[in-house]
Amino acid sequence: MQGCNRLLFSACVLCSTLFANCQVLRNDFYPAGKVIDTVRCRDNARFRYSLYLPSNYSDTLKWPVIFVFDPMARSKLATTGFVPAAEKYGYIIACSGNSRNQVPWEELLPAINAMFSDVQSKFAIDTLQVYTAGFSGGARIASAIALQNTIFSGVIACGAGLPGSVGADNFRSFNLIGFAGVRDMNYVEMCELEKFLANEGSNMELRIFDGGHEWPSPDQLTGAIEWLRLQAMRAGKKKKDEEFLKGQFIHYQHTADSRLRNGDLTEAANQYQYILRYFPDNRSVSAIRKRLDSLKVTKEYIRAVKERERSMEWETGKEKQISSEIFDAVQSGSPGDSIKNVVSGQLRTVKNMQNSKDPDEKNMSARILGFISLTCYEYGKNFYDRRDFRAASVFYGFQLIIDPENKALLLLHAKACAQCSDVEGCIHSLERLVKLGYTMSDSLNDRAFDPVKNDGRFRKIERNLQAAAH
Repeated sequence: MQGCNRLLFSACVLCSTLFANCQVLRNDFYPAGKVIDTVRCRDNARFRYSLYLPSNYSDTLKWPVIFVFDPMARSKLATTGFVPAAEKYGYIIACSGNSRNQVPWEELLPAINAMFSDVQSKFAIDTLQVYTAGFSGGARIASAIALQNTIFSGVIACGAGLPGSVGADNFRSFNLIGFAGVRDMNYVEMCELEKFLANEGSNMELRIFDGGHEWPSPDQLTGAIEWLRLQAMRAGKKKKDEEFLKGQFIHYQHTADSRLRNGDLTEAANQYQYILRYFPDNRSVSAIRKRLDSLKVTKEYIRAVKERERSMEWETGKEKQISSEIFDAVQSGSPGDSIKNVVSGQLRTVKNMQNSKDPDEKNMSARILGFISLTCYEYGKNFYDRRDFRAASVFYGFQLIIDPENKALLLLHAKACAQCSDVEGCIHSLERLVKLGYTMSDSLNDRAFDPVKNDGRFRKIERNLQAAAH
């Protein structure tokens, strides 16, 4: 990721210059109040983005803008999530249709730059309120851009945080509001990010929601934009709206009191701390400070903090342990039954936590399994692309323990096994595909299956799929 940061710096310095010399050259018509699925960049039609303009948009005013990045280039879907807040508060939303995970940086960066350039040339942008947002790999892109460019005032980071190489020595402070689902494999990462940014004196708010690795709801994204508005007012980048500020104070206080009543002591304390940070001049903060101080010395709060830290430590330790065992299996070349049994046993132990009556244990299980599954998939794809099919088949094989009915994964595993002459592994995965009702016989025409095409079992599977397809 270090190379990624350097490239983003050189590319986005240009973007800062563009915004600084912004002159609207709009000569196209884009309907306001609706999501425009595809806008082609004027200077290069290969690059595109989805767009939302508030229904009262006018070139005579300056508008805040949020540049959005989705890991699968689902630009319309990602844009739609921001629409209620963008309409309510007057934000332009532009989501890249080219940015996705696995796209080489040398291809991605021109697309990002083209979107920035196109938006600033067509629409009236408030250069004091330019933001980025993203989900998963898109969140890392959004953060990387803001890290290197002072033009960006804040980031909405969903399901992931900063690029992997960022540390105290190369960090630039900016406003960041993060989201993590309680079953998101990056949940612990986001909690650790909150600590890191606090140590660096950066302004972050972390919001946890009941979900997995996914975009937050439109309501939650509205809350994120309200948080950005609050920071803009505090920084003098936007005129203060006393009614809005009053509503935000009431919201935070209500949330904190509700968490306290429900026994969620650590989150209640976080909410009270937010009030003290964001509304230091409010006449109620003295009482809130006393409430927070009283809460922090209770045995229940101290126990809850220790239990949370202990659980997160156990979770990261378990992820590292299982990952290490999987990598040992890959390095052994052809892992024997003993290694497979060790890994399988560890995964079964975590899967059994799904039956726990404790919702925290169930969520932890989902996070660990999600982390291991994604690790296996990403490394499996990486080794497959490098033509190390043996390693790829091992990673995919362990992922199948977690997700045994994933048809796409079974097909990948079968291809990798065929390419490394593991005929039994290939046939076994293909037979499982057939049992699961897979009918896409054309997929067996892939050249990856050439090494097993003459095997009688493969030909039988091929005939069965062809018959099912007709």
